[in-house]
Amino acid sequence: MAAHLGRDTDQAIVDAGEAAREVVESLLREYLGMPAAFPYLQAGAARDIAFKRIEAGEDFLSEDEVTLAVGAFLTWDETGGNYLLQEQGMAGLPEVLDTRTWFHSALLRKDIETILGHGVSASFGPSTRDYLQKLHAGLASLDAVTRVAYMASFEAHAERMIEGLWERLAELYDVDKNELVYFHAHVGGDDPAEAYHVATTAGMISRVVPQDRADDFVKQLEEAYGLHVRWCGSIVAH
Repeated sequence: MAAHLGRDTDQAIVDAGEAAREVVESLLREYLGMPAAFPYLQAGAARDIAFKRIEAGEDFLSEDEVTLAVGAFLTWDETGGNYLLQEQGMAGLPEVLDTRTWFHSALLRKDIETILGHGVSASFGPSTRDYLQKLHAGLASLDAVTRVAYMASFEAHAERMIEGLWERLAELYDVDKNELVYFHAHVGGDDPAEAYHVATTAGMISRVVPQDRADDFVKQLEEAYGLHVRWCGSIVAH
């Protein structure tokens, strides 16, 4: 009986471990969907603003240019341009075509393979699809205050989210956390990229948000931040 119980216990441990791995894999696939999609969403966010000005025969406003400049930086960074320049300088720029090396989503794919022992594809479950659609609506809003609220909240939340996920994965798996390139590039080392994301998006507030809309901005910032938090909660629960 003791031997049988021991075998049952061992099998239960194996089953529990396999279930845990499946949970983590599901979580990471849904998480991967966000950095895979984000640069496309941010890149397309200025389209409606541009056509609004063009169709109305209006010149572009400073607030249009500020949110475009920051959005372009975020897109360039997420598609690997900034990381490539840091690693190889201007001479390395032609390598930006090697998207499965330099895209931030590519860095994450490699980290996931290191963690799990095999690669995964991005997943876009119902909660992730809903989140990304609402995120894009905020990033592409014709109202500059709304755009800033979504951009600033996204980056402020991302810094905490990436740091938390990095720490937890390092606890769960026998990996050197500093070898997880996506996480280290964003929030590790002496000069992490995410700090610049936060600084540029936060810097828009004083340039774009008028004093008479400060309360409205704070409300929208809280709502947008809640959207990011709820998405994290949904993929964990899933």
